[in-house]
Amino acid sequence: MTAQEYIQSGAIENYILGMANEAEARELEQMRSSYTEVDEAFLQFEAALEAQCLASAIAPPDAVKAKVMAAITTGKESETKVVALPARRKPQWMQYAAAAGVAIMLGSVMMNIMLMGRVKNMNNQIAELKTPPPPVTDQFAFLRNPEITPVAMYGTGTHNVCKCSLYWDKKTKKAFMLIHHLMDQPEDKDYQLWALVNGQPVSAGVFRVGDKSKPLEMINIPEGASIFAVTLEKKGGSATPTMEEMYLKGQIST
Repeated sequence: MTAQEYIQSGAIENYILGMANEAEARELEQMRSSYTEVDEAFLQFEAALEAQCLASAIAPPDAVKAKVMAAITTGKESETKVVALPARRKPQWMQYAAAAGVAIMLGSVMMNIMLMGRVKNMNNQIAELKTPPPPVTDQFAFLRNPEITPVAMYGTGTHNVCKCSLYWDKKTKKAFMLIHHLMDQPEDKDYQLWALVNGQPVSAGVFRVGDKSKPLEMINIPEGASIFAVTLEKKGGSATPTMEEMYLKGQIST
């Protein structure tokens, strides 16, 4: 197997997503050490996946951070009264030692009281938040599905800079596409996903490039597909693929 064939097999994506067995992991490490292009493909996919996950992260409302920080920095200080008690006369060195011990103890008590007051105040501030943050939807849950079939799709012809990762769930007949690099389509055209089944191209739906940090969900993926491809077609899709306008292609590893 050549380096390019290995890259297109999806083995790199399997390893990074934690779906490779020990033998496949050893094979990947050997290929990375033997072929520079395999190592570069590994690092590129890892960086692209990390960037997409970070871009889709949902930050908490600004009000939460502001109130929590205010509670930490402005808590009420508790007052502690110290009552002086008469004591027997002790040697001077013992008086110094006792005074130092009392100062340390009082300092520790004061610090604990202040911290407890600030924690209580912080909890009260958080409890006052009436509007909960919006629920976080895990858009990348499919990546943890051990039965998912990953397909690395690479640019073809003059579109060799294009790249995307497709994850096929054969049970639900859905596919999730992560667009790493694909130019925006003209207003009068759509991208169309094709599945090659028994040597015949079958349409798997049309899509438009939008927010690249979110996965595209495609439905009704036909069974028995061996290759996926993406072409640029007239708006609404075409009955047959325009081979001259093929942008992406990926073979399913067996």
